[in-house]
Amino acid sequence: MAFKEGWIKAQLLHILILLLVLEENVTACLFFFVKRWKKNDLFDYNIGIYTAGQDFDEWRMANPESPIDWQTKANFHRIGIESEKRSNLEFLT
Repeated sequence: MAFKEGWIKAQLLHILILLLVLEENVTACLFFFVKRWKKNDLFDYNIGIYTAGQDFDEWRMANPESPIDWQTKANFHRIGIESEKRSNLEFLT
C-alpha cells in the first residue's frame, strides 16, 4: 500500500462499492476503502473541499446575474497543497 510520507495510517471509516456495466455481460466491481478523513475537511462551509461553500457565495455576490456551470468558482475547485486533506484510500478492482 502506498501512502504519503509523514501522514498517519488510520482505521477504516467508509467503504464505497461501485458496480459498473462496461458492455453487455461485462461488469466491473470497484471497492474503495477510505481510511481517514475529517467531516469538516469535506463539508465545512469555509474549508470543505466537497461543497460549493464560501468561494461560491463570494463569487455569486460579485456575479449575481452570471450563469452557474461546472467552472463556477467554488470550494471544490481549490488547488494546491493548502487545499490537500489528509486521508488514506485503497481500491481494488
